[in-house]
Amino acid sequence: HNTFHHLQNQYSLNSRGLLEFGNLLIDMAYFDHAEKYFIRLLKQLSSQHKNIYKCYHGLAKISCEKGNYDLSLVYLFKSLEILQNINSNDSNIGYLYNSIGEVQQKKGDIKQALQSYEKALTIFQQQSNCNEQTLAWCYNNLGTIYEDKKEYDKARNYLNKALNIKLKYLPPKHPCLGNTYNNLGNIYYYFHDYDQALDMYQLSYEIFSKSIAPGHPSIARILMNIGIVYEAKQDFNEAKINYEKANFIRTKILSSTHPDRISTQNDLIRLSLKF
Repeated sequence: HNTFHHLQNQYSLNSRGLLEFGNLLIDMAYFDHAEKYFIRLLKQLSSQHKNIYKCYHGLAKISCEKGNYDLSLVYLFKSLEILQNINSNDSNIGYLYNSIGEVQQKKGDIKQALQSYEKALTIFQQQSNCNEQTLAWCYNNLGTIYEDKKEYDKARNYLNKALNIKLKYLPPKHPCLGNTYNNLGNIYYYFHDYDQALDMYQLSYEIFSKSIAPGHPSIARILMNIGIVYEAKQDFNEAKINYEKANFIRTKILSSTHPDRISTQNDLIRLSLKF
């Protein structure tokens, strides 16, 4: 308990510092610590506190990373409701719709996710001081939705729009660029352009390995994608190396019932039959 108070002082006693610390724990993939932290913070802040919606947003991110998508949506709608009551014109409502769309998409509710992303885009476009980087995030999400809908040309257009904005504003090793390269890699994979897909995935992997924690789920995801391309190219040895690296990360951070962990293990079994 003392650690908590020590950190509270270190991050200054204002709620913004406390929330940043919670989000830092999430970025470091300390999901259980982060969850306890936000729950404790909710008890400490008064129910009228203007930042309480951010606690629920934090809990939603953690639930999503743990594969508990229904609980994540419960937290997100709670966060949205609180924020709309405080200020129905708050631009952060757009961020929440984006997050809601991301979870709906993971659940496979493509139609709802598309609606959430379009709501977010409309909210951001209506702002006088509309930030181009925020639009890039929306374009990126719309790109991945059209990828899910198998409308690959539309997907590629949105992802390239996102990439062009990001290249303008972000340093070359920023993790957001890693995400867009990964998504573009997926599109090239679907077009059966495996070499181009591999280039995109490798770019993404280089960025992630320099910019985020080595045990982060995003690194496992990109290693899986690299493995999938090698498998498609019939290079089963390289595929196995990448699947095993991904499996190593996922075994350390995910529960044995998490869908990502199960799928990695299934991929390794399937691959072993090809040797």
